[in-house]
Order: sequence, then structure tokens, then C-alpha cells
Amino acid sequence: MQSDMLPAILSMFINLESLNIQIYDWKRLASNCEQAIYALITRSSLSSIELKGARFRDTSLLPLLRCLPTSLESASFSDVFVDRWSYRDDLQNASAELHKLRLASLHLDSFAPTLLHWAIRAVDLKCLQDLHTTVKEDTI
Repeated sequence: MQSDMLPAILSMFINLESLNIQIYDWKRLASNCEQAIYALITRSSLSSIELKGARFRDTSLLPLLRCLPTSLESASFSDVFVDRWSYRDDLQNASAELHKLRLASLHLDSFAPTLLHWAIRAVDLKCLQDLHTTVKEDTI
């Protein structure tokens, strides 16, 4: 994932409908690769995205959440960890930037309470038909 080839390869996929991302340590991901992933998500016609087994540093998850397209119908976050970050604080500073996602399906099986706070603010809960989540006591 440190290659200069990855951004060039990702730029070719403009008609993706489904994307599964599994990168354990985003701390080691080169910034050009990270930006290429965000660009791919933003410009594609994604209806489904899955992020699995990822550990983010501080606020590096926020740009990914902000670039999710309104075309999404299904989102899944499994085994996602965020080091030392309170999404609520960032939401107060960036609430105008959020757009409502009209997801039919949302899977939050994560140890990142920040994702629950994000979902409450960014997902139109009236559209949800399927919700799978694991909520730990300290999350609430």
C-alpha cells in the first residue's frame, strides 16, 4: 500500500458499485494512497461499502466518513478502532459539512463509539430497514 501505482490503479475505477476495504493499520498507509481511496469513494457510484479490520489514528477516520457518497444504500464497519478521538467534538465544529445518508442497511460491529455518534448525526434513521450493531456499555 506504499506504492505509487495504487493511486493510478484506483483512479481507473469510476463505476464501482461495491467496495470492500480491509487495511489494518491506516497509520502506515501512505498519504497518496489514503487520498486515492477517498477520491475513489467520492467520485464513484457506490451503493455499498464495507470497512473491515481497520485501526485509525486520531481524526483520520473523519475524512473517510465525510466523503461517503449519498448514493450509498449499505454501509458496514466491522472491527474498526479509532485511537484517542471524540467524534462529538469534531461534529460540533463541522456539522454544516454533514450530508444525510439514506442507508437501507447499516452494520456497526465496532469498538469505536465514534461511529455510533457519526451514524446518529449522518444517517437518516427513517430510511434504515436493517441495523446490525454491537454497543458496549461504555459507548452509551
